[in-house]
Amino acid sequence: MQSGADEDKTYRSLTADDVGEAAQTIRDADPTWAPGRTIALGEGLAWQPELVHDDPKAVLHVHLADRLRPHVVERMRAASGRGYRIHLALDLSALYDEDLLREISTLDPIIHVVGNGPEKQQASLLATLADQGIRVTDATRVELARVGWQSCQSTGTSNEKGHRLEALVAFLLSQIEDFRVVERNLRTETEELDVVVQQGRTEGGRCWMLGVPFILVESKNWASKVTQKELSTFRVKMQGKRGTVRLGLLFAANGHTGDAYDQELRFASDDLTISLIGPDEITAWVEALDDDEFLDSLIRRSMLR
Repeated sequence: MQSGADEDKTYRSLTADDVGEAAQTIRDADPTWAPGRTIALGEGLAWQPELVHDDPKAVLHVHLADRLRPHVVERMRAASGRGYRIHLALDLSALYDEDLLREISTLDPIIHVVGNGPEKQQASLLATLADQGIRVTDATRVELARVGWQSCQSTGTSNEKGHRLEALVAFLLSQIEDFRVVERNLRTETEELDVVVQQGRTEGGRCWMLGVPFILVESKNWASKVTQKELSTFRVKMQGKRGTVRLGLLFAANGHTGDAYDQELRFASDDLTISLIGPDEITAWVEALDDDEFLDSLIRRSMLR
């Protein structure tokens, strides 16, 4: 693991061509990016990122060194404070540096994975970790999830708030042993699915091992509570998966209504289980040191309710 406090770390030998090529690849995929220009950040601070975007305001830094330099972090924070969305292009290997992950998490950056189809791989930090199947230590998981959950409760458009919760949920699930997030924002001919999890094992002692490969997940970061209507719609989605799904997780940042819980009980004789996960459960999951055991107990309570 890299140490953010190690000021003597030797940087990988880079050239302007390396950085320029990465930036150009991103521009080729999205020509609305413009070459970097100097941006005044106040108090005598200025920065020239590799790429800039005016509408919406965004800056992109290409990070290919062994460590993110402190002066770059300072400028990214200043740019974020002035309303710029931070984008960070980096090698896939950099996402295994937990010091880096913790350092950039509060910036909520959009990650571009260099050399891995950056035109396709553009997502928030938590979503990128889930997509790439990168598991972190328990301490780092808790720290990153705390930041993500706090972001879910911050102001933003409905779309922004929805994506934040979806990213947090995908990240939490990707850290469970034998789980792999295989789809996010899946749009089929008939429906939309927020997250699809595939289990590495379908038989065993955990409550989610029900002899089928997939778990369906939906997340609602609404100001209101999720009602029985959404629960019923979710159940129909589960029923339409050719017998490959028996467990669904319905996350609601502001909880579920009483009629949603009543509806779930009416389905108790069915072979499908929908676990209703509200803000208290999300908070507890974020803080759980043993996330596998926490999820198992959560699903067990849903099954035996």
